[in-house]
Amino acid sequence: HENLNIKSNTGYIATAERQSQNSPIQGGAATMTKIAIKNIHFDPELNSLDFHLLIPVHDELIGEAPLYYIEQAKKRMFYLMCNAGKPEFKLPMKCDGDDWSRWYLDVTGQHIRDEYAESIKEGKTEEEAFNEVYENNCEFTREQIKLILENNNVDV
Repeated sequence: HENLNIKSNTGYIATAERQSQNSPIQGGAATMTKIAIKNIHFDPELNSLDFHLLIPVHDELIGEAPLYYIEQAKKRMFYLMCNAGKPEFKLPMKCDGDDWSRWYLDVTGQHIRDEYAESIKEGKTEEEAFNEVYENNCEFTREQIKLILENNNVDV
């Protein structure tokens, strides 16, 4: 018939199929993360290491501990995260993590170095570029900015 407009819905079907498979996986991961948060918060070993859970970011947990306990705290936190689904969840789990003296210092440091280099490219003097970077990154002291610009692996 001339007035009949037929459209393909294969894209909608494919999206629904992906969502139907992905939703239980994401829901299970969210549940395991919530269990891990509870277990980490109440864990006597982590509490004795003065570990504090700060924030969850999706399936990532960010916490803090004194530097002299960091390896012990990291191992315990990984254990608790990997075992949050047990005994119901039987597949082995893996947990990756890093420790920093400051969150995202590597990213922030690179941003500061890039900002400084861009200012120099624009024709600013080293002092002008430094002052601009310092004003744009007020969470750092002048000395910390200087250290970041001098050294890629600085612990500010």
